Amino acid sequence: MIETRLPEGRDGVVRVGLLADTHVHAGRIAFPDAGFEALRGVDLILHLGDCGEASLLDRLGELAPVLATRGGDDPAEDARMVPTRLLVGAQHALAAAFELGSVLPGAESMKGPSFPTRRADELLREAAGRAVQVVAFASTHAPAVIARDGVLFVNPGSPTLPNVRGPSGLGTIARLALSERSASAEIVQL
Repeated sequence: MIETRLPEGRDGVVRVGLLADTHVHAGRIAFPDAGFEALRGVDLILHLGDCGEASLLDRLGELAPVLATRGGDDPAEDARMVPTRLLVGAQHALAAAFELGSVLPGAESMKGPSFPTRRADELLREAAGRAVQVVAFASTHAPAVIARDGVLFVNPGSPTLPNVRGPSGLGTIARLALSERSASAEIVQL
């Protein structure tokens, strides 16, 4: 895992915008303006894979620093996209990957997600070499916020190609808030 320091937040809270499965391609799929609006005010944007064209990362970078993990629909030559990431702050560690099993051995994203029978917190500690409080993952195009074994698992869904479209015809992103004592996530319907 590539380890990166989490930025300092405002008022003791680090706000992270999570998105995935955007599949942005010029002339075919565009990232919606509502997605940019929903990400305003975050301290960091984390794209979890299947970005499509890397130019989206450049545009997101106008809002906040951007990190990314790599999915199957990502340019191989873009060094900003790596298989797995570990973001570390004073109180929290966040593991991130396109496929859940890349950071949590024995788990899979596409099965709903599916979890191994062993405790998730123990497996993550072994894989990351430290306690991990949050796992961000993608690949399902369906949002999820799951608390399991003391770990918060967050899938932001897809803003452009969701499994279920919202009233606007769009999908979702997620916003993560990391404070000294807690980690919380909300799914944002665009």
